[in-house]
Amino acid sequence: ELLEQALQQLDPELRSVFVLKEVESLSYREIAQVMDIPEGTVGSRLNRARRELQQHLADLGWEA
Repeated sequence: ELLEQALQQLDPELRSVFVLKEVESLSYREIAQVMDIPEGTVGSRLNRARRELQQHLADLGWEA
């Protein structure tokens, strides 16, 4: 599946934040606690993960 391929291309730290938020539905605070990082870092990694994921999907031929 294209989404799985695109996720695998993300840096592991970005992928972890994305999965914890979008799949596991954790809050920024919960993700920060699980990953032992500041909440602000959660937000910036999540934004970066979403941007990179969109680009990887486009590169793989995904049409939104």
